[in-house]
Amino acid sequence: MPGTEPSRSPRPLPAGDDVLVLGGVVRPEEPVKADFIDFHAGCGFPSPAADFECERVTLDDIMIDHRHATVIVEATGDSMVDAGIYPGDRIIVDRALEARDGSIILANYDGNLLMKRLRICPDGSPELLSENAEMNYRPVRPAEGEVFTIIGVVTGLMRRL
Repeated sequence: MPGTEPSRSPRPLPAGDDVLVLGGVVRPEEPVKADFIDFHAGCGFPSPAADFECERVTLDDIMIDHRHATVIVEATGDSMVDAGIYPGDRIIVDRALEARDGSIILANYDGNLLMKRLRICPDGSPELLSENAEMNYRPVRPAEGEVFTIIGVVTGLMRRL
């Protein structure tokens, strides 16, 4: 959301049809560290003699830029599968970033959370687009008088295989 201060306490987020709120702001007191191996993983057979370096990192070192302005939500529904977002994915939403035309956003639309691609129309009004060609969902066009707030910009996702 434009103008959001990273140190500000977040408002509670309501659950909607497209997302399930998992937790509040990411503030791990004791981050879990894992080894990050500086080695590009190809799909072939790497040489057992290949040199690589290892450093200790946390997932927030890799996935989160604005720790005090980031929330994680769980995707539900199929409206964004063509963007690579599937039900059960953990979505990283940065509330400190300004949404731009083409951003995937998390928005409050009349009390429901929606995750959609933002399109700014020539008249400056927002249009929220699903990305599922098979289902051909209609765009969401917030009208005057309806509650519409961009909560943040989707910056990543996590998925168990």
